[in-house]
Amino acid sequence: MNKKEFLDVMERRLSVLEAQEREDMLSEYEQHIELKMKSGMSEQEAIEDFGDIDSLIAVSYTHLTLPTILRV
Repeated sequence: MNKKEFLDVMERRLSVLEAQEREDMLSEYEQHIELKMKSGMSEQEAIEDFGDIDSLIAVSYTHLTLPTILRV
């Protein structure tokens, strides 16, 4: 999976969040990928270093408060 595919999946999976919250999280993941690549990893290695995407999504949600997730 490349960076664009990864961020597209993350965006879809985080779609219940408000737009700004989602954009902030995606920007953070993109920055982490860039830093890993600067340290010598390939794009694919940097993404694989996050681990299972389902687990990553679960961890992302645990860092949010319930009101943030449930905003309408």
